[in-house]
Amino acid sequence: MAFLGVDVSDTRDAARSFVADFGISYPSLFDPAGDIAPRFLVIPPRAVPVTVVLDRRHRVAIAVGRALRDGELVPAVRAVVAERF
Repeated sequence: MAFLGVDVSDTRDAARSFVADFGISYPSLFDPAGDIAPRFLVIPPRAVPVTVVLDRRHRVAIAVGRALRDGELVPAVRAVVAERF
C-alpha cells in the first residue's frame, strides 16, 4: 500500500510549507497545471481535496470529493485491499 499527494492548488513555496508544517511523509507531487489528477479520472481535477483509492490494477476504486478522516480512510483502504468495494 502506498500514499501519494498531488498538489494542484498551491504555489511551489506553499506546497513545500504544507509538507514541512504537517510532517507529510508520503510523496507529494507539485502539479499546478493539473496534469496528474485527470489520469485518475477524478472530475473535476481542481476540486480539492479529493481522496482517491486505487485497486491493485491501479483503477479508481473509491473517489470522494473531500478529505477522509482516519476512521473513514482506513476501512475504505481495507475494503479495497480485500476487494470488497
